[in-house]
Order: sequence, then C-alpha cells, then structure tokens
Amino acid sequence: MSEEYSIQFDQYLEFRKENALINDLTLVVLDGLAMDRVNRNAYKVTIEKILVNLFVAWKNSKNKVVGFSRNKTFWYAKNPMDNRFYNNPSLGFATVTKSLDVLVAKKWVIKTTEGFYDKEEKHGRTTRYKASKKLCDAFVEHGLTLSMVRREDSKKSIILRGEKPKKTPKNLRPRGKNIGYKSNKKIIQMEKNLEMINWALEKAHIDLFITRDEEKQINRRLTKKAQREAGNIREIQYQDKSLQRIFNVDFEHGGRFYGGFWQQIPSEYRDRLTIHNHLTGEIDYSQIHPTILYNKIGQPMVDELHRPIDPYSFDDENRKSNKKVFNTMLNSKNFKECEWACSHNDGFVLPKKYKTWEDFLNHIQTFHQPISDYFFTGYGLKLQRLDSDICETVLMEMFSVGKIVLPVHDSFVTTWDNYLALGQCMNEASLKHLGFHLWSKPEVKMFDGVPVKVDPTTITTNTDYFKRREEFYRAIDIEDPHGDTEIDEYGFGDLDGYH
Repeated sequence: MSEEYSIQFDQYLEFRKENALINDLTLVVLDGLAMDRVNRNAYKVTIEKILVNLFVAWKNSKNKVVGFSRNKTFWYAKNPMDNRFYNNPSLGFATVTKSLDVLVAKKWVIKTTEGFYDKEEKHGRTTRYKASKKLCDAFVEHGLTLSMVRREDSKKSIILRGEKPKKTPKNLRPRGKNIGYKSNKKIIQMEKNLEMINWALEKAHIDLFITRDEEKQINRRLTKKAQREAGNIREIQYQDKSLQRIFNVDFEHGGRFYGGFWQQIPSEYRDRLTIHNHLTGEIDYSQIHPTILYNKIGQPMVDELHRPIDPYSFDDENRKSNKKVFNTMLNSKNFKECEWACSHNDGFVLPKKYKTWEDFLNHIQTFHQPISDYFFTGYGLKLQRLDSDICETVLMEMFSVGKIVLPVHDSFVTTWDNYLALGQCMNEASLKHLGFHLWSKPEVKMFDGVPVKVDPTTITTNTDYFKRREEFYRAIDIEDPHGDTEIDEYGFGDLDGYH
C-alpha cells in the first residue's frame, strides 16, 4: 500500500445519529480490556470516531487505509500553541490505542502498516488500519451510508498553518503544520460566521447531476497518477460540506474557505452542481488579483491603445495554465521557488516558443511591468486575505436571507433564481472591502429557454444522483419532497422547513 493512498484520522467525524454497531463494538472493547474502572462514555465516543473513519475510507475504496497516531506526544501537548491545539478533547492516547488493539485482536480491524518517524528527515508516517471483512459486512448489515456522516460542530473552523519546511528527497512537497493561536474578537466573529454557514450547508442537499460514466471520469481525475495506475480510484466525497478558513503563518495572509467537495471537482462540471435538487450557475470575480493590484497602483489595466486587456493573455497557448503561473508568481517568495513550482506541476504548461521557465517568467514580468514589484514576494497570500474577506461577506449576506451559495475561492455557485441577487451581493461586497466594484458578467447558456448546459433527460436513466438524494433525506429524517426522477432547472435554494 503506497503512502499516498490513505486518509488521516479525522477526530471530528461522527454519525448523524447513534447506531447499534457503535454500542455493540463498545461492549467488545470494554470486555476485551477487562478493566475494573473505565470511562464507558469516553470509549464509546472513541469507538464511534474509529468506526466512522474506517467506514468513510472503505466506502471510498476497499484498499484505502486510515492513519492513526500512536505517539503520546501527538495526543498530550505541553505547549498548547502547537499543532495539538486542534485535537479533539474527547479523545486521548490511551482510549484510541487500546480500542484499536482490541478491535485488531478481535478481527474487526486490520493493522496494515506500522508507523515511523525519521528525525533527520523530519518526516514520518502514522500507523495504518483498515476495516476487516467482518466489519465491512457489519457496515452493510446496519445500512450505513455516507449521508449519515457529518463533522462535529466543535471542530475548529479557523486554521493557522505554519511556514513550509524545506524540501527533502523524501518530501518534495512539504506543507506547513497547523499551529495554535490566541483567539481575539475578530477570530471569534469569524468562527461564529462559519458556524452559521456550516449549519446551513449541512442541512442542504448538495450534489452533482451527472451520469455514472461521468462520475467515473471525475473520480479518475481526482486520483493521483500513481494511484490510478495501481487501480486505487478516489471517489467524490459528497458528505464533505463543512468549511474552514485556512490562514498562512499569520492572520494577514490566506484565509480562504476550504473543505467543500464541490471545490475539488473539475471546473467544467460545476454547472452540474445541484442545491436541494435544483440546477445551478456560477459567477466569478473575473481577474480578481490583477484587477486589485492595478487599482492599487492607480493604473488602468489597458494596452497602449487604452483597450482593456486580459491579464492572462501574455501568451495565447494556454490561458488556464497562464492564470496558474501568474498566481504562483504572486504567491512565491522568490524567483527560484516559483520556477521550481512551475516546472514540477503537471497543470502548468510552458509555451512552445519559450525554451525555459525562466524565459517565460521574465516575459510575464515585462508584460505586467507596472505591477512586477509584487511578483516573487508572497504578496498573493495578502490578496487571498482580501478576497476571502469578500467571500465571507457574500456568504453571510446570502445565507442570512436563506439563499445557499457555494464558494470556490474567487467564484460562487447558486441556484438560478438567486443568480441576480448573488451578482449584486458580490459587487456590494467588493465595494465594501476594496472601494470599487469587481463587476463580472456571467455567461448563461440556455436549453429550451432554461439556463442550464445539459439536457436533464440524457442523465436521468444512467445516474446514482437520485439514490444519493434519497439517502440524504432519509439520513436527516425528512421525506424526499421530489419525484423519483425529478430535477428542477430553475431552483429554490432556501432553508424553509429546516429551522
């Protein structure tokens, strides 16, 4: 089993409601421990966390494993400001490791790989586990579905990530560790805002109206190359709807919203997103970061003839890649870091007329000479703080009047009946935070007078969408209000009936 094909133990996953399997295995563990004094409730909570993680991994792939730390220092923090700041206080080293040991001994769980930590490389791996056939059969017997899975409200929604460590031969793409922080009024307000947003998202049926063949294609694209070649295909995690804001090093950098499954799907499928069984559309802040920078220096984004320019048109070969390169230039701290990132990313395309990435990056600096001082300074993360605050304002304004909106960093997805209200809200939010309108003109494609990009009848006979929809409403104890194969093209994404 390769290291990449695993998920780390999510301490805040839980089932929406209690099920008999949790009680049964809690008794198994307590009997196996044979302890005179034991906190039954603590073990029951721990068993649920272990089971729900193993269940999610199994539903994703029979080969997927879950990484659990068996390091005491991971669980017991002397310094409350380190990464253990994010641990679930209901869990502890003893309850987790003892529960796992009993479940392995009783053949409910399989230990696949021992963990390790290389002090020189400062790189390690947690101990990996997977559900046994006996446990998988129990999942089926108890009728568990992914719609029954949610995240605890107590999970920290504001994440602060430390600086990235240096690259090593064994860790070519290092990521900064989560670090603790002291709260303040602004952070508390951000947490309250996310609590409201996540409350609404949890109660909304959000899905993809796609065929089974299209779902297979998306799954393959979401899976890393090595895992595709090994036959381990990742699946869309429709239950992932809880959002977090992730900041970088301090609270002046980053802050974008992450966590929704819709953020990971290929952009060409976003028009298939549904909210409460209604088709949706997407509006984006076109060219948000270059527009902010040119306004900052007081210079219009025009050519020598004073015609508006596309800031990503510095080469006509691949605009999508150009946008990624431009943002990498803003986010990188120096030229070499940017050059390495561009040359080691499969999604970046070096135009044919340039021999090296160095040549191409120099060309872009010349093309954007007025704002070139911002390149290779990490300033892009400050811009992310700005656009994430705009995003928060849009979400709060729309959610406060019962309109569900899905953020995708610099764009938003909502049902068609909320489309105009969203566009107006986006402009008002940009005016509030920037002092000017970031106006974007949405492109709406029509089908028989309906603003969708696909004929619904071509999907209804070859999709698992309606099965997922039924499972969602069953999980929240509400009768599915829609017809068996009904899809609403216009949409009413409100919260009526969920207060």
